[in-house]
Amino acid sequence: AAGSPLPTRYRTTGLRKDGTEFPFEITVCRVIASDGPLTIAFIDDVSESQRVTRELSEALELNRRILGASAMGCIAYLAEGPCVFANEAAGRIIGANHAQVVAQNFREIGSWRASGLYDAALSVLESGVDQRGATHLTSTFGQEVWMEYHLTRTMGAGRALLLLFICDTTAEHRALIALRASEERLGLALSAVNDAVWDWDLPTERTFTSPRAAALLGYEEGAVLPPWPEWPARLLSEDRPALEAVVREYAAGTREAHHLEVRVGTGRWLLTRGRLVARGVHGEPLRVVGTLTDIDARKRAEEEQR
Repeated sequence: AAGSPLPTRYRTTGLRKDGTEFPFEITVCRVIASDGPLTIAFIDDVSESQRVTRELSEALELNRRILGASAMGCIAYLAEGPCVFANEAAGRIIGANHAQVVAQNFREIGSWRASGLYDAALSVLESGVDQRGATHLTSTFGQEVWMEYHLTRTMGAGRALLLLFICDTTAEHRALIALRASEERLGLALSAVNDAVWDWDLPTERTFTSPRAAALLGYEEGAVLPPWPEWPARLLSEDRPALEAVVREYAAGTREAHHLEVRVGTGRWLLTRGRLVARGVHGEPLRVVGTLTDIDARKRAEEEQR
């Protein structure tokens, strides 16, 4: 090194007076002085810089493992468009392998433009304000997906990056579609038999009713009905106590089912049936479901025959 005109740098380990080792960097250079060439050495203790580098490397490895194990997709793009990072979940969500994802340029992805993701990405890059939302698209790789997304801008190695985090909600969305279809079928079936359905949730004191219930109880169409325990108030006074007793027994957990013929205030006869269908871990009643059936014509015919 003493014979080279250029500085030469080495890293090695030194020994302190107390016997402990320490890493250091030594820079050797040759200087021409008035009385001839000189060799100068600069020594720098790099213990702290190595510690920081090691901790940073460990943190980056931890982040890599977290992103790799996450069910949430994470993709990083340069502001110019090319993808520079993607975890495995991102590939699963859009139906691609890792190589296919990182080969993409978000500015060239057709599904981004069709779904609104592209406009959201441009807005984030220009304003620096995060964008969150939900969208439905068919990816470049033919996979239909419903997802929630979070777009944010950051910096990496001095360059602007666009980060996309995606959560696959396809299963939940399809389940909701199936539920709506099931509810529609149930509604059609109930309208065919002219019955109303009610479902009393005891812990929340809320009652679900089918549309037919309002008309049977004498309310206007579309009216918001009171909870099922308040329905006895709609009955004629002489029929009210029987249904009130049923309500109390269900609430106490001492009744399993009921079958009553009652009259609402207009004098119309109804058949109310119900059953306790769910109990808690300690036996407490949780849910009662039942039906209302218009039996007025039958009761009138029976009275005429008598």
